[in-house]
Amino acid sequence: MKRFLSFISFAVCISIAMLPDSSYAKKGERQKPAGDRRVSELLEQISELGKISNRYERDFLFGYSAMQVGKLKEADALISGAMPGVEVVKDYALYYRAVIANAEKRFSEAQKFIEELFEKHPSSVLYNQGRFEMAKARSGLGFYEEAVRILSEYKKRADSQGAREADLMILSVSIEMGDSSAPSLARNMILHSGGEVSLKEVLPYFDSIKKKFGVDISQWMDGPSIQYQIASSFGDMSQWDEAAVRLEKIISSKKLDEELNIKSKWLLARAYRWLHRYDESIALMNELISTKGALTYAPGLRSTLAMVYAKKDEYAKAIEIRYQLLEDAPPRSRMAFNIAFQIAYLLMDEGKYDEALSVWRKIINAHVGVKQKAMVEWNIAWCHYMLAQYDRALSDLDHLMGTVAKKAKIHDRVLYWKGRTLEKMGRTESSHASYQEVISKYPKGYYAFLAKKRLSGPAKGGFMGLSPLEKGKPHLSKWEPSDRDSFSCSDHLRKADFFARIGMNENVASELSAVDLKQCSDSMETVLWLARKNSAYNLAIRIAKSHFKSALDSPPNSSQLTRFIWETDYPRAYEKTLFSAASADGVDELLAWSIMKNESAFRPAVISPAGAVGLLQLMPSTANRMARSLGGDSVDRRDLAKPAVNIKLGVRYLSELGRLFPNNPVAVIASYNAGEEAVARWIKNGSANQDIEEWIEEIPYSETNLYVKKVMTSYWNYKALY
Repeated sequence: MKRFLSFISFAVCISIAMLPDSSYAKKGERQKPAGDRRVSELLEQISELGKISNRYERDFLFGYSAMQVGKLKEADALISGAMPGVEVVKDYALYYRAVIANAEKRFSEAQKFIEELFEKHPSSVLYNQGRFEMAKARSGLGFYEEAVRILSEYKKRADSQGAREADLMILSVSIEMGDSSAPSLARNMILHSGGEVSLKEVLPYFDSIKKKFGVDISQWMDGPSIQYQIASSFGDMSQWDEAAVRLEKIISSKKLDEELNIKSKWLLARAYRWLHRYDESIALMNELISTKGALTYAPGLRSTLAMVYAKKDEYAKAIEIRYQLLEDAPPRSRMAFNIAFQIAYLLMDEGKYDEALSVWRKIINAHVGVKQKAMVEWNIAWCHYMLAQYDRALSDLDHLMGTVAKKAKIHDRVLYWKGRTLEKMGRTESSHASYQEVISKYPKGYYAFLAKKRLSGPAKGGFMGLSPLEKGKPHLSKWEPSDRDSFSCSDHLRKADFFARIGMNENVASELSAVDLKQCSDSMETVLWLARKNSAYNLAIRIAKSHFKSALDSPPNSSQLTRFIWETDYPRAYEKTLFSAASADGVDELLAWSIMKNESAFRPAVISPAGAVGLLQLMPSTANRMARSLGGDSVDRRDLAKPAVNIKLGVRYLSELGRLFPNNPVAVIASYNAGEEAVARWIKNGSANQDIEEWIEEIPYSETNLYVKKVMTSYWNYKALY
């Protein structure tokens, strides 16, 4: 009883230490260390402690929680005491004790812990993290060159944040041991910083470098050429707002030579384009076009100018520039085809279908791939449809179906719109046959949803209320695997089970990701169940689709297992966090999940080629704008990989789009992908009573066109399930 009361007292102390944290500090507030776990998760862990009957497991969890809030001595005592009873996760105990020992400058002990980790647990998921702690220990003991060598090995398998931390440590060690490469390393880190937060991490080393090596990094950094390279690195990481500030400063200094001036203005024009500052972007590009030699240093200048004019709804100027580009392009080249393609889309966007048809017909015989050829033929059919030339449209669609539609993967699209065309012509029986064929051949696709609506009549709730699934009575599956205690196939699976019992979800996901699924094929139900229950959503979806595909081909409510698989494919991910944000901002949580599914497939740390980050794929500049709207400061790009931060800011952005397009969730979805200006333009150019299906089909950006259909399909499935 005395031990239990002491335990509860310590829990209260830890709870007090963990003040609520919004994950990004509001103005005037102290930012918590980036390494802290989410406070809500820690509090949930502590609340679960009373349910853990095994005192070793309980002390292990409590020791970990204490470590996360800086109670290092208590943490070490608890984890050390727990080690005899948590043999299955001894590698974690060794690693945590090494972290604590390094933090307390007990470097020899830290080294011993990591040596035992390496020797006895070579397959541990913490092996590479162990290298980082070993490097800390060896550096603390004065073995600098060895520390650098270990960090170089660590970087090969580290994520971008881990690699950056390793570089900072290598810089520190290099300065300490007087390595003449330290100034060059600092310069390289500055030139590839990618944002102000990462840049500031290098600044504290400037004085030491100047004192030890006589190199003034600050003076070097002030040079216009260096400032341009720093701004360029910001652009590479999509930190366009921060890039613009630096570029404006160096351009206004008037210390640039002609080449650097052109390159800086060209980069700033692109920054303004991403920041939706279109007038400023256009002014800079027009200035550059009139500057001798600008096209040499600003490739794609005229093409980008045409694109920005289009975004600003100045179609005539955009089309004029693209016709000029077409004249300069080699005849019958891929470049000429792409420019003509863009011109035709702009004409369609303006509703000038006759003019668009003439352009499409000129490139119908271009030597391009199957998909490009199919899209030209599709757009010819679409122009005829929108001109109410239904006989021609039907002939075009039949031709497409008999040639390239299947290879181009647009057969369902063509088949559905053949049905719509037949319906316009009054051929009801034939149109219904087309709809039935869509449903039969593509039962889970976007067009199957639409076809069912055409056959059954208007859906309750309008377009957003469609549902191709048997709705049934909403419930959550209570299915559990028959092989629930089958862990013999993998140490990683045993560790995942351990962490699941004590509520350490992140570690469950790490261990499950290391499981050899072929070796554990007989335990697949357990792997799936643990992944789903412990927020490893992407892994759970991949397992569901690869090993339980038949369940996804069955009605969701046909069995408890089938229901579980459907819920796995459409999870209520990070439910508490999302519900809180959605209710605060008046956003439909099912829509947020549908967007999350298609943006990131529920991968918290994923980064797109364009630089969008995290679950809701936020561009850093957009995230900063949303953070400021919530009363906070700018967000470190790395924090966007945290679900709580990403969801809060992403939902706020959805709320903002909802205010821009009230009662128009389809426009919200489209603008989340294409930007609000583009969608506002499409709405303006469409007729007031345009069919929503036709409006979606007319979206000129192929990526956005497909994106809207995917998100809508996900939304309808979510709506049917929940």
